[in-house]
Parts: sequence; C-alpha cells; structure tokens
Amino acid sequence: MTKLSIRSLRTELARTIMTILAMAIAATMAVAVLVGLRSMQISMYNYYVKDSAGQQVSFSGVSRQRVKAFRDEEAFANTAAYTTKNNVAIKEIKAGEYGADKDNPLTQITITPADLKLAGKQLLVGGRLPRKSNEVMLSEMLIGGDVKIGRTITVKTGQDTHKYRVVGVMSQFKGFLTEGQIIHTASTLPAGRQVVMAKVKSTRDIHQKMPMLAKRYGVKARSIIYQEQALNIIGESADSKTKWALVAVVVAVLAIIGVAALIMIYTSINLTVKAHRQRYGLLRSIGTTPKQLHHLVYQQSLLLAVPALILGYGFGIGGITLAMTSLKRMFANHELPLDLVLVVDWLPLLIAAVFMILITLLAAARPAYKASRVTPIVAIRALDPSPKLTKRHLKSTWLIRRVKQPIMKLALKNYRRSSRKWSMLVTLTTTVTIFVGLTGFVRNVLQDQTPSYTADITGTLQSQEIDMQDIKRILTEQGGIKESQVVREMSLMMMGKAKKWSHRQLWLYVIPNDVAKKEFNSVPTVINGKIYNTTADGKATEKSLVEPDDPRTLSFTTENLDDQGKQTKTKIITTHFNLATHESLPQYQLILYPGDSALVISQSTFEKWAPTLNVDDSQLTYSLGLTLKDRETHTAFVKALKLELGDIYIYDQVANAREAEATLTAMRTGVYGFITLLSLISLATIINHTFAALLEQRRGLAILQSVGTTAKQITGMLSIQNALLLTRGWVFGSVLGSGIARGLYQLMSAGQISDKSFHWPIIEIVVTAVALLLIGAVFAIVTWRMIRKQDIDLMIRTE
Repeated sequence: MTKLSIRSLRTELARTIMTILAMAIAATMAVAVLVGLRSMQISMYNYYVKDSAGQQVSFSGVSRQRVKAFRDEEAFANTAAYTTKNNVAIKEIKAGEYGADKDNPLTQITITPADLKLAGKQLLVGGRLPRKSNEVMLSEMLIGGDVKIGRTITVKTGQDTHKYRVVGVMSQFKGFLTEGQIIHTASTLPAGRQVVMAKVKSTRDIHQKMPMLAKRYGVKARSIIYQEQALNIIGESADSKTKWALVAVVVAVLAIIGVAALIMIYTSINLTVKAHRQRYGLLRSIGTTPKQLHHLVYQQSLLLAVPALILGYGFGIGGITLAMTSLKRMFANHELPLDLVLVVDWLPLLIAAVFMILITLLAAARPAYKASRVTPIVAIRALDPSPKLTKRHLKSTWLIRRVKQPIMKLALKNYRRSSRKWSMLVTLTTTVTIFVGLTGFVRNVLQDQTPSYTADITGTLQSQEIDMQDIKRILTEQGGIKESQVVREMSLMMMGKAKKWSHRQLWLYVIPNDVAKKEFNSVPTVINGKIYNTTADGKATEKSLVEPDDPRTLSFTTENLDDQGKQTKTKIITTHFNLATHESLPQYQLILYPGDSALVISQSTFEKWAPTLNVDDSQLTYSLGLTLKDRETHTAFVKALKLELGDIYIYDQVANAREAEATLTAMRTGVYGFITLLSLISLATIINHTFAALLEQRRGLAILQSVGTTAKQITGMLSIQNALLLTRGWVFGSVLGSGIARGLYQLMSAGQISDKSFHWPIIEIVVTAVALLLIGAVFAIVTWRMIRKQDIDLMIRTE
C-alpha cells in the first residue's frame, strides 16, 4: 500500500505539491508560534533572573560548617554567601531620616569580594563594587547631602563605629542582596550564621527539591527564599496554577490554529479523494477492501504531512529567527534591557509534530470514510454528479440580460450557476473578516494613546536639606540641559457649588516671588487643563476645567492627614485667579502632565495661606522637568543626577517612551504575525478550492477550445468569475470586519476612550484588496499557461 500511495501522489504532482504547501502553512504557523512562545518565555525568565545574577534561591541561617557543603552541592551551578548586621546607622544622615538612628535602622551586609563580583554586579547604579575592607556600597535611597560617592561615612553599630569610603551606589530593588542597604566586603566573613544564594542547574520541581536539600543540611524550609518573579515565568513558582495557565495558553493558541488548519487540510484531502473516485472504484473491483482504502487515504495524508512538517520547521524557525533578530536590534536601539534569545529545543518541535499528525489524521477521517464507501460500479460508470440547478439559477439576472459581450455573459452565467461559490464565498468572507476585524481592533488597542511629557527627564524630591537654588545650581553644573523648570508642589482639593469643580484634584505650584512677579504679576494663575467624563450612554467626553463663561473665583482646601492618617480640620480658601493655557506657558509643560491643571502662586502667597490650610514648607515637594540638548545622554544624566540629589524619584521620559514604543512594536509584530498566518491558512483553503475547481473544469474548457474559444478568452471568463467572488468576499468581509473592530474596541473601552480615538481599518482593507488582486493575477497567469499547454483531444477523450 505504501508503494501505491507514493505512486498515486507522484502521478498528480501539481495537486500533491499544492496540498503539501497548504499543510506546510499550518505547520509553519504551529512551529513559529510554539518556538516564539518558548523563546519569549526563556527571554523573560533571563530578564527577571538577571536581577539576582542568575541565582534563583537563597537559604538563611546556614552555619559556617554547612556553607562549604552548600558550595559543593551538585545541584548548584554556583553559590555566594554573606552575613548581615542589623540596627546599623550612618552618622552623616540627618536625625529623623531613614538610616540616621535606631528608630530608622539599616542592615549591613558583609560579603567576600569574589562573591560580590558574582552576585552583586547587576546592583550597581553608579560608581564601582567595593574591593577593600574600608569601602562600602550604599543603597541609592541613602545618597544625598554629605553621603555620596567619594565621601567617608561613619557607620554605627551599637557601641562600635567604623569609617568607610563610599565607592558605589546600588539599586534597592534587585536581587537577594537588597536585604541590606550597606554592602561591605571582607576576605573572611565574620562569625555567625550566613545566607547562601545559589543558582540551580535545573529549575524543574525546584519547590519540592530545595526543602529536601535544606533538610539534609539542617536548614529550616521556611528560611528558603525563591526568585518567584522569574520562576513564575517558566511555571515553576509555588503556585501550581501558573504552570496550568501556561499550558492553557499553549492549548488555546493551538486550538485556534487547529481549527483553521483542520478546515484547510480537510479541504485539500477531500478534493484529492473526490478526484480519485474512479481510481478507488477500480481498486475495489480488483479486490481491495474498504478497510484497505481507508488506510490508503490515511497513509497518503501522513506521507504529505512529513514534507509539510519539514517545510514548517524550516519556514517557522527561519521566520521567527528573522522576527526576533529585528526585535532584538530594535530593543538595543531603544535601550530596552530585554535580550531576546531564540530557543529551539525539542519540546516545541515535538508538540508541533504531534499537533500536525493529530490534525492530519482528524482531517483525513471523513475523506477516508468516503473513499471506503465507493463501489466499483458507481465509480467506473458515473462521473461526478451534475449540480442541481433550480429555475432561479437558470433565470438570467438584470445584469446578464444587458451584457452583450459573449465571454462576459458566459462568465456571469457560470458564476450564477456555480454550486461551489457559496462555500468559497463564506470562507473568503470569514478570512477577510478575521484579518480586518482583528488587525483593526489590535491596531486601535495598541496605538500609543498616552500623552507624554514635554520634558525628557522629570523628577520629584522631598527634602529639607536642599533649597531651590541648590537644585538649579546642580542642574546647571551637570551641563547638557536645553531648558529646565523647578517648582515646589502639593495637591489641593477644589470645592464649591459647581459640580464639575467639586472635590476635583488641582496641583498647587509655589514659585519664588521674583519669578511670580515676572511671569504672572504676582496674581494666582490657573493653568487650564481638561476634565474627562463619561456620559449616560457610555461615551467619553472632555472639556476644559475653566470654560470661557465660568467665574474667575476658585475655592479649595487640602487633603491634609495627621500621623494617624485621619483628616485634619482645614479651612476653605477662596481666591480670584487669572487663566492661562498649557501652550502659553511652555516652561510649565515640562512638569505638568498633559491635561492636568495647576494653580501657580508665589512663595509669599503660600506663606499667607499656609496657616489656614494647616500646612507648612515641609509638605511641599520639589518637582523638576528638563529637556536635554542631546537625548542620547539621558541615561548618563539620570545616573549623575541620582548621585548628586540622592533620594530623588527620577522618571526618564526618554527611556519610558522608547521602552513603550519597543514594547508596542513587539506586541504588534507578534499579534499581526499570528493573525496574518491564520488568514494565510484560510486563503490557502480558498486557493486550493479555486485550483481544484480549475482542474475539474479542464475537460469542459477543452470543449470550449475545440469550438474556437481562445486561451485568452477562457482566461478572461474565469478571471471575471473569480473577480466577482473575490470582490464580494472582500466587500462583505471588510464591512463585517470593520464592525467587529469597532464593536470590540467599544466593548473593551467601556466608554472610557473617546470615539475620536478609534481609527477605521482602512489600511487593513487596502492590504486585503492588494492581496486578493495578487491572488487573482496569479490565478489568471496559471490558468492561461495551463490552457495553452493542455492537449485538447486528450482532455476531451478523458473520462
């Protein structure tokens, strides 16, 4: 039967190649999606585990004697150990602030230089790692004032004091070493129990293996800390639901691909079986059993699946490699710290192979059953049954009656009487609907709707040790600044009878008296922002905070809380104000978020209002914004600013914008690629149908040629029929797809996004039209070549 299957496939090479290519599209999609998901999973895991230098677990309370056993443990690729000292304070920090005394204590870590180099390199924000016993690295939260790189600090622990030189600044949010705020090195760790950090060779069942290992070395299981953020990505976290969630994602994706692939492969196999009806009848007449025919169809299907899977491996891996290489280059250009890694291991490839075999067998089930039911007499004696035509199909339409050109009239009649057109029209309409609807929806969802600051860098600082002139001096000394703005701010609560103003937040900006005199003539001024609301019917609206006919009087209070978090009694202040727009005050756009509103006052006005509002200078926060002459220097500038201003919260808007752009591009690439491949599977089904119909019409077309119809005329006739089909499918699919895109977008936004933000999928509709034009053109060329080369006498005598 194997020889018969191969011979049968070789005799109709064109149909075989067409079927293999159709199946290869499905295999390509499965391989690309599975390898892509696996690669992204490992890339994200590496991204998060990098925060802890690749170490996934730590054990605390380990005795000195047991540390060596942990270091020699076969399950670990590398280890590092450290000791901690609590209730530590830094003399140079101002009293009452974090790290100054026993009421605000710190934790000091002591670690060997070799282990710090292994486990602490990723912590560095500025400076270098300490190498000598008189050097330390401090948390970025402690930097400021007299505590900065290059300075000597006095560290107090109980009655002991030690002087250290600050050589580095570390992030407070990365890895196991951030348990401490001071990192000190020593060639030998002090006496006491230690913390051991380890990189395991295999993360499989890590939550089951590590407690057993800890028990073997006399360490309590509750002392184990895992890098859960990284382990969660690969489904090895403590919560077993994450693993099942990953499995569910893969199953859902394969189910979507499977449905489309099943339809396409079923169509291909079914058309092949239908074309071989007489052959199966002849086989039955010489003794072939129905069971053998059943197996023959399965065997042929699997033989076709093998080269299709090989092609799928090649195109799938090649395509995902190109995509990830492009994304990796883009991430590097946008300074996104995500290193994409292509992972082609056995699991995705095995799943893809099993998936293709199952889909092929499932798709071949019904055609195999049909083949086994063919009887010798029916197959040998009869051709395919003629289509059943009703009077309505035979009746000429208004257009047919008015067309005078014979070939066009014949094309219109054939199209009207075609029994295949409805199934092909439904498939084509569904394909266009899926592509236009989903890509239109995704493009709207993934568009960057978030307004951005005008500034390249913004920041806030809560400190009484520095004044505005010091901040401006530091910014000037940094150099490379194009323009900057510094104010002191706090939040106000608007009051009053006007519903749109009542209990609405308003920023208060306090500026020096001379600046207020120069810019606002010392009059309180409202920078007018927007109010966003949702109407009763779910539509998003926006209007200005202060409309032209609104009064120029404003009442407000503060949301002031005492030490217990309770609301303090504050009085309401009412003031007259001038009105300004964002555009008229470009310097304030550096610190004010687009759409927000602010009340700008002088320092003397604030001092006048402060007793009534029950506030003082300590509750004002410095807010700064600046643009750079060279935006490429933003990373170095941020690091330098942190070293100078210490506990400042900096928002690198350049990095944020680039990261958002890169992330959106990556998401668009993945989603568009998936939708495009899904649409290609459906298009392959249509192409398969079309060419199968062409092959079945060859005898009829030969008869037309025998009576004088030229190859050009026949090609034109078939092109008109296909143009009608493609045009109707494109129009119906575009309308339905646009409606779906709009409906999904409204459903997702739930009225929170303005109607103006929706973009109709015009681009997607045009792309679809171009693709269908190319398909029509290719079909016309193939038809013309086939008709020119076919033997008319042979085709007429056939069957």
